[in-house]
Amino acid sequence: MKPSASADKSNSKVELLPHAAIDEYTKTMNLLFPSWDIKTQKFLKKKGQTFGMEGPVDYPGPLYLSDFHFWRDRLATLYTEFCSPPPSMTQLFNDRRNVLQWYTFWFAVVILALTVIFGVVSAVTSCLSTRYTYEALLLAREAAVSGQTCTCVTSPSSLAG
Repeated sequence: MKPSASADKSNSKVELLPHAAIDEYTKTMNLLFPSWDIKTQKFLKKKGQTFGMEGPVDYPGPLYLSDFHFWRDRLATLYTEFCSPPPSMTQLFNDRRNVLQWYTFWFAVVILALTVIFGVVSAVTSCLSTRYTYEALLLAREAAVSGQTCTCVTSPSSLAG
């Protein structure tokens, strides 16, 4: 039996993807690959991708996790991973997600290095000072025992005579 004409019309209106899923896809792509970011543009160009190159499509403004229904769990996982600290020291040195924290970290590293350098210089200087003071003390004791007097300044009459 052949379907009626009214059944053909209703079948032609069936959507492959719901409009909400397409909107959420657009929001997600704009969120993950912002068109204003130069590094993102270079990355997409290198990978041969063209979406997002012409600017955000239907970008409503601030996005909240509650705005996403289809990919909410995956975006929450990405957000949790993004906010977690870097797993290794090499990544910590290059992690610029929080610029204030990055500069504070490097400022602390510089202060630590300067403290160690000046501490070593101070320790070496104090050791040398102690050694030369001890040698001067030994020389003074030898002079006192032998009865010699130390004349550091000579008068001009002693030089002439």
